[in-house]
Amino acid sequence: MRFPVRCGAFAFGLWLAAVPAALAQTRPGANEPDLAAGRPGVTESAGVAGAGVVQFEGGVELDVDHDAGAWSRTFLGPAVLRVGLTPRLELRLAGDGLTIERTPSAHDGGIADVAVGAKCIVLDADRAGFELAVIPALSLPTGADRLSSHHYQPSVALSLAHDLPAHFDLGASAGVLWTRDPSQRRAARSASVAIGHPIASAWAGFGEIAVTDDNGKGVDWMVDGGVSRTIGRDAQIDVEVGHRLAGGAADWTLGAGLVIRHVGRHGP
Repeated sequence: MRFPVRCGAFAFGLWLAAVPAALAQTRPGANEPDLAAGRPGVTESAGVAGAGVVQFEGGVELDVDHDAGAWSRTFLGPAVLRVGLTPRLELRLAGDGLTIERTPSAHDGGIADVAVGAKCIVLDADRAGFELAVIPALSLPTGADRLSSHHYQPSVALSLAHDLPAHFDLGASAGVLWTRDPSQRRAARSASVAIGHPIASAWAGFGEIAVTDDNGKGVDWMVDGGVSRTIGRDAQIDVEVGHRLAGGAADWTLGAGLVIRHVGRHGP
């Protein structure tokens, strides 16, 4: 087994190990930070996990494409492990996890590359009227041979959150990933805008539009939406569905996920 595959399996194991820890008894108290979930949807939330918080966000995703009479399917297990250092800063480990591709010409599977990064709130709602966070990251070539980029790929994203009238909330993200294809560094840009609103009790819904410029090869447009439900103060479940409007992305995307956290005894 190649070294990158072992690293990818180890990182995926860290994600799974985070779940039992987060299921442990958490410290009750009114001073616990609100649950800031980065899922569902493409748009990354501007909030951070919070000081003393370990938060796991995982899910399953199925991308389905139909072209020239043939079906292609890709199964992903995206996950993020977030560790809050301060009320404005967190460390992150993220990736698509177990990835299985089934196309008429290829049947590949394995662990995808992982990325290490951070999120820092640079503007907060109390002072600026909205929240703005910066998310730098570095993708590591740790994945299986046919799934890995085989290069270190830096990225940076900005995420904005703003409360709207009538209990609506606005989220927006914009970012760039620098890739090598095969030896020249290029920039893949992406942006998304989402609108969310409570539905009833612990349920909330969202709608979103996202665009990706894939290294100048084309522009993918996608619309998606879904619902989420909080469970207590420390967990959330969600489902979502997306559809391609234009470009070469998958025709349909289906996903479901779980967010769960552990608030340390010395958290805020």
